Amino acid sequence: MSHQIILQPDGKFAIWSDSADDPTQTNMTDVEVMEYHGEKAKLHAMQNVANIISELREGGKPYFQFTQNWELIQQRKSKKDD
Repeated sequence: MSHQIILQPDGKFAIWSDSADDPTQTNMTDVEVMEYHGEKAKLHAMQNVANIISELREGGKPYFQFTQNWELIQQRKSKKDD
């Protein structure tokens, strides 16, 4: 589902949804558009973090070969302190 910010003739903005094939929001100010997209980004980021947490709890490696664990960071820390 894709959304586009559309400039209306009156200078305000609309949010166009290609799945709805219609505007989902209209008559928005600059700040309202930023808040709308900021909230969507926040929800997306929170879901990504929830997925990482879940994968870590299940013993997975969400960062693939770069995934750190507590023991590794403690070993690095002790080597720095030496």
